[in-house]
Amino acid sequence: MAFLSLSSLVVATFSFVATAAPNDFQKPLLPHRCNNTPKARGCWGRHSIDTNYYTDPPDTGTSVHWNGIRILNNVQNDVVPGVSQCAVAPGGTFSYRFKATQYGTGWYHSHYSLQYTEGLLGPIVIHGPATANYDEDFGPLVLQDWSHKPMFTAWSELQEWGMTHSLDNLLINGANKLDCSTSNDPNCRGGTEKFKMVFQQGRSYLIRLINVAVDSQFRFSIDGHSLRVIANDFVPIVPYDTDSVILNSGQRYDVVVEANSDPKDYWI
Repeated sequence: MAFLSLSSLVVATFSFVATAAPNDFQKPLLPHRCNNTPKARGCWGRHSIDTNYYTDPPDTGTSVHWNGIRILNNVQNDVVPGVSQCAVAPGGTFSYRFKATQYGTGWYHSHYSLQYTEGLLGPIVIHGPATANYDEDFGPLVLQDWSHKPMFTAWSELQEWGMTHSLDNLLINGANKLDCSTSNDPNCRGGTEKFKMVFQQGRSYLIRLINVAVDSQFRFSIDGHSLRVIANDFVPIVPYDTDSVILNSGQRYDVVVEANSDPKDYWI
């Protein structure tokens, strides 16, 4: 996950390199002069009657969607693979270019298969005016659910059994604890820490909330503090105060928090 920060009203350029094991996408197609006949089937390039699509891994590529950003008259720089652009082949590169005419908090993610559920995503901040004052921009707070079972496996089981599974953990900026004794993941490692943010009493902080979950809704709050909501999904709004905000997948809220409580730890 990488963080992209931009200034408003500028041309944004984002270069993306797809990395994966070499596969059939990298095999050159045979020249067009090759003719297929009922007795000569070698001109179909990477396609073969011997391919077992139930067991052989599919060709993998990727593409990036700029969630909520208006890519006006430039759809070739905003996914969808096979519709508005070709997928970026493994080992290939593609530079996304668009004019950032909006401002606020957003995020990008792969729009190819289930790649974003495995972590191909990141926050975007396009700087612009705010509807309330604050002392410090704390930056993005990425809210995420996480499965220790690969989502590709979970999806295959969904197709076979018609049910999903509860995800194993919830993350804030990629961090949380998990008791590995309750996990079936052989790669699970303990000793991790919960996410922490440090405020200075008397100062106010802008927090950019982003829900990048696969299938989870979040209610976000900080004990002992109110949230002043100033923007939602790239839309500046008249500020209002609340104890919590609810974010569905893909939604963003910009909130200002006053560190005016007694100095001690508070649960997020």
